[in-house]
Amino acid sequence: MVTVRQTVFSCAANFLQGRKCIFCGSFKVNRTARGYIKCRRCGKSKSLSRLRREIAIVQGFYQQQPAYRLATDRAVDVKVVTRVYQRLQVVLGVRNIFDRDPPASNQGQTFQVGYDPRYGDPFGRTYYLRLSYAYK
Repeated sequence: MVTVRQTVFSCAANFLQGRKCIFCGSFKVNRTARGYIKCRRCGKSKSLSRLRREIAIVQGFYQQQPAYRLATDRAVDVKVVTRVYQRLQVVLGVRNIFDRDPPASNQGQTFQVGYDPRYGDPFGRTYYLRLSYAYK
């Protein structure tokens, strides 16, 4: 069974309760009689139950649950879970892979002394992970 971690996806609370548009981020939304959320700003609509199902599948992906287990826990077909997986985009990257120091500079335009922040990064090698989902 998929367990929900409130700290990880607490940012999705406004979407799950139908208070925020998933397409444009506006809080100007209306609930229709059919259970849809319609944005007054961008005009797009989305089923609230389908949105909750998709977010639960993304949470299961984050918790490294296999697709067949998510399908049985959510009482949907495996094809639905794989369609949600196909809309996910995971990017893992490294900035300054060779861990070089920023070039020395005597500029006086910014408050940093010793390097120019427009040409270098003082953090050295950094790793990043981005997870994005395309709502359709």
